[in-house]
Amino acid sequence: MGDQPVRLVATDVDGTILSYAQTMTGELSPRTLEAFRSVREAGVVVVLVTGRPVRALRRISTALELLGPVIASNGAVTYDLAADTPIEAQALTADTLFEAKDLIRSLEPTVSFAAETMAALHMEESFARGSLW
Repeated sequence: MGDQPVRLVATDVDGTILSYAQTMTGELSPRTLEAFRSVREAGVVVVLVTGRPVRALRRISTALELLGPVIASNGAVTYDLAADTPIEAQALTADTLFEAKDLIRSLEPTVSFAAETMAALHMEESFARGSLW
C-alpha cells in the first residue's frame, strides 16, 4: 500500500453496503450514499460484487450512481451496466444443472430447486411455496 493511491474498490452488497434489514427493502442509508459519492469524486472506480443476479443490482447501482462493471451471480457473470451487456458469463449447461439436481435429489428427496439465468429466476413449485420471493 504505502504511498500508492487507491484506484479501485470492489465491495460486496448484502451485509456490507446494505445491512441485512436493508437487503429486504433495498434502501441505502444517507451515510452509505455519501461515502460512495466521496469515493467517486476522488476518482476511485467502484465495482459491486455480489451473489445477486444483474437485474437485482440496477436499483442499487443507480442509487449509488455506479454504472459500470459489476461482478454478479456469485462470480459467474461480469456485466457492464453502462453498456447493458455481459462482459463474461460462465453459466452451467442445462445438462450439468440437471445432473447436479438429480444427484442432490438422490441424496435428499425433499429438496427443492431454483436456478438463475440472465433473464429470470426459475423455480420449482415447491421452492416457490417456501421462498421469500
